[in-house]
Amino acid sequence: MNKFAQLLYGKVVYIYETTLEKKDLPRIFKPSAYWVDVTGQDVEMGDIASFDKNLGIIFTKPEQDEMTELEKNKYQLTEQYETDKDIIIKYYIDAILHDDTKTMEELKREMAKLDEQFDNDYNTLKSNE
Repeated sequence: MNKFAQLLYGKVVYIYETTLEKKDLPRIFKPSAYWVDVTGQDVEMGDIASFDKNLGIIFTKPEQDEMTELEKNKYQLTEQYETDKDIIIKYYIDAILHDDTKTMEELKREMAKLDEQFDNDYNTLKSNE
């Protein structure tokens, strides 16, 4: 099993464990996301990433107030929503190119369900603030 950390502004914002290789991640997540292979390392969301010219990327635990559990959950929820939405959009474009109106309508319904589920989940998280 491989373990990858997504870095954003020097922080680990997402951990993904998979049998896939790093080169496959842009097909699932946003291609612009920056991933680091952390297989076998004790790296968690919220850890701080810094670079040492001799050692490479070094991960350290943040001070307590760096990223709350709620912030992590919001980020993960939003990232998953964006990934799922990107997949639906890719299939929708393919349906447009093939003039497949039946699939386009199905995908519109899927997108509406995804939007509704995201809104419900996000509002639930916000109510816990």
